[in-house]
Amino acid sequence: MKRDLLFADGLAKLINGIGTEARNGAGMKIVIAGAARSGTTALYYALKQSLPRNYAHKFEPRSYAPKTAEGGVLAKIIINSVERIEDFDCFDKRIYLIRDPRDAMVSGVLYRIYNAREPVDPGALDHFQRGIEQKQRDPGSISLVELQARLAPLLGIDAPAQSNRQTGRKDFGARHPDYFVYKYEDLIAGRFGELERYLGIDITFNGNVDAKHQRVARAKKAGGWRDWFTPGDVEYYRPALQDFIRKYGYDPDWTLNPNPRIAAEHSTLYVERLLEEGRAARRKDKSGLRARFKAWRHSLRRS
Repeated sequence: MKRDLLFADGLAKLINGIGTEARNGAGMKIVIAGAARSGTTALYYALKQSLPRNYAHKFEPRSYAPKTAEGGVLAKIIINSVERIEDFDCFDKRIYLIRDPRDAMVSGVLYRIYNAREPVDPGALDHFQRGIEQKQRDPGSISLVELQARLAPLLGIDAPAQSNRQTGRKDFGARHPDYFVYKYEDLIAGRFGELERYLGIDITFNGNVDAKHQRVARAKKAGGWRDWFTPGDVEYYRPALQDFIRKYGYDPDWTLNPNPRIAAEHSTLYVERLLEEGRAARRKDKSGLRARFKAWRHSLRRS
């Protein structure tokens, strides 16, 4: 009798242990895919904090090759930067993180100054920053399209490429229906229920990210585009974005805020901070270990 009780107790502990292991996501491979400025960094850290510590973490890899006897993996990729999305077909759980493209458009025109190409043209930079200052003072006086046109020379791109990225955003979900769709708006509101059920884990996120990635955070809210867009922006972007908005259940109403307000910390001050951080990162790349390592690898290829 006692032996039977001990056996039953041991079996129960084994079953509970297996259940706990599954609930903690032990051994899974999880990839988060999204367009730039869709919140992938925040979701990456939310899952990083919720998964076992022995997980391998891959932040924006351009490719992936599985390793023998590899355990749990958490990766986050930008869909327009990865070389082969098919590399991640072997992952157990694949998440497509989306965001209202109108908010993503605003976020992108501000954040991308971080990637300004060196040497930065002082005239082009002044033209862009004066546009941001004007937008902050009088939101209706300058369009987002104009700000993107001013930003483009600093990045070495053509302004129309911005809207082409939004088209790519729509196409990804159609090409990859096996990805679980999760919204940025649910992430910032702490609505993890559906994602938890998909992953089979409990998600606990305190909002903290590593210092090197804190720059990505700005307003952390949805719907701010109504303060940033002008009627001209609505006319320009609605044809390109409306299908995506309807498909994923975003508000199809394009009504703008009649009394728009833009905070300096979410516009001019944010751009200034990103500009300085980008410059510091590029200086570090040129003089640091990373640059010497790249030069060493390049010399090996040439020899």
